Amino acid sequence: MIKLQNWWWFVFLVISIHSSAFDHQPLLSQSQHIDQLNEFKKVSESLRAKNLNRFALEKLFIYEALLDSFATVEIADSIAAINANYTQRNINTAKASSEKGNSIKSLAVEVSKNDAASQRRSRNSLLALGVFLCLIITMLIYRFKKTRSYLQTLSLIEKAHHAVMNAPIKDKLTEAELTRAKSSLLSLKHESQLANEDAKLQEAQSAFALSLLLQQSEEKRFEDVNLISKCLIDHFQSYYKKQNPELLWVITADLEKNLPKVNIESGQVAKSIAYILINAFESVIENAGISPKGFKPQVTLSTRVLPRFVQIRIRDNGIPIPDADLSKIFEPFYSTKTSRAAAGLGLYQAQEFITKNNGEIKVESEKGRGNDIYLKIYTAN
Repeated sequence: MIKLQNWWWFVFLVISIHSSAFDHQPLLSQSQHIDQLNEFKKVSESLRAKNLNRFALEKLFIYEALLDSFATVEIADSIAAINANYTQRNINTAKASSEKGNSIKSLAVEVSKNDAASQRRSRNSLLALGVFLCLIITMLIYRFKKTRSYLQTLSLIEKAHHAVMNAPIKDKLTEAELTRAKSSLLSLKHESQLANEDAKLQEAQSAFALSLLLQQSEEKRFEDVNLISKCLIDHFQSYYKKQNPELLWVITADLEKNLPKVNIESGQVAKSIAYILINAFESVIENAGISPKGFKPQVTLSTRVLPRFVQIRIRDNGIPIPDADLSKIFEPFYSTKTSRAAAGLGLYQAQEFITKNNGEIKVESEKGRGNDIYLKIYTAN
């Protein structure tokens, strides 16, 4: 009976120890384990001293089983501690990684903001630089145009002054008129900031046109037909607008940009263009007198370069030349003008001058459309 009770106690003790080892929560402390083992050891030695070897062996067996159980519990506790330490390290590592990830994200956001701000500053800087460069280029272009206009005006004044100062007094210019022209040119020559005043430039162009009409030299040179045409049409436009301010004038100069210079006597060609322009202006004025209210007198001068010649075209919407008179208009002393007396020498002299300069004149006229006159100056014989 005693033996059975001992075995049941032993089984209960082992199960308790193993249960506590499995739960990683031992029921007894380490000192208690040692005390219990020492107690079993003392009991075994006491039984062996009494020659109760069988009972002593049972106690030793229990002692050995308890020792193994205690070792198992310690191993389980060590493993549990290692697992807990490993788990805690994993948690700490994950937390540190999360913190580092958050730091990296915040740094990435900050870098992105800095990049956006840098790009914005770069765009603004480039925009400001572009605006500044545009202003500089605009100022340079304006100064260039102003200087070029100023130099052109001075050149016109110099040419006009030279021509007028050396021109003989003709029937159409009295001594007083020639003196006024010379005085006007001298004052223009010493005027400052000519390019800023359109009136000064227009006056210089008119003076140059006057010098061309007074020119008597028959020496041919390579001249700019565009310059001659522009000065003449501006001169007559100013004159006829002052004479007839009530009319709704439409005056156009359509000049070829890259017109080559031609070998001509500039005074003769200028007189030819002037005679035709005078006829055109007087024709549209006469037509305005018989046309309904709102009639717009139109005079257009254009230049073109064609394969074998340079063309000067003068078109108007004045009274057309009758078909019967087209063959007679170049005859001397013949005139189709009815509003005032005319010598009838304008077109005759224009054809003579153009012919001397290796050219020809062609006239087209149509009722309801006006007159078209073409001056062709051939670039080669």
